[in-house]
Amino acid sequence: MAQRVRFFAPEVIAAELAAPVVPTPVAAAAAGWNALPARSPLLWELARLVHDRPEAITEPLSRTPRTFLPGDWKLGNLGSHLDGRTILLDWTLPGAGPACWELCWYLALNRARLPESKKAVIDRFRAALEQQGTSTGGWWQRQLDLCLIGVMATFGWEKALGDKGELAWWEAAAAAAATRQHIPIPR
Repeated sequence: MAQRVRFFAPEVIAAELAAPVVPTPVAAAAAGWNALPARSPLLWELARLVHDRPEAITEPLSRTPRTFLPGDWKLGNLGSHLDGRTILLDWTLPGAGPACWELCWYLALNRARLPESKKAVIDRFRAALEQQGTSTGGWWQRQLDLCLIGVMATFGWEKALGDKGELAWWEAAAAAAATRQHIPIPR
């Protein structure tokens, strides 16, 4: 999980930025990380904390339920079978992890395509788990909070390049999550 929260971290992409041809997503990530301190000092400091000490979220996450994750849950990686079933098309990052990781990844990468609010998506996801017999009472909020923080540390750069409303949602969600999980945000 530590690798996932540092996926686009500035230190991780530094070598690619020195290449003769910089991949477009890496260049965008660098631009976003450069913009984040001015656009949201709070998200910048929280992302730096997670990049420097991923165990701040990975250790408590390890005490919550895990499941199989396809690893890149976004609408662009979904298709439809002729019988109507949904098909997952991209399996580049599969592995075990917290279910809320995929949920938060989905929220981060599909904001323009969500047919309902992020809160409604979160509520629907939890209700679906409960309907399938997975009791969420003892772990849900902790896992959701830690995954919101972790995914923000992964894609905070993208939020810095986007619109004010999206950035504000992630700032409020991550700040509330950090407060609930007693994760101090350096200032």
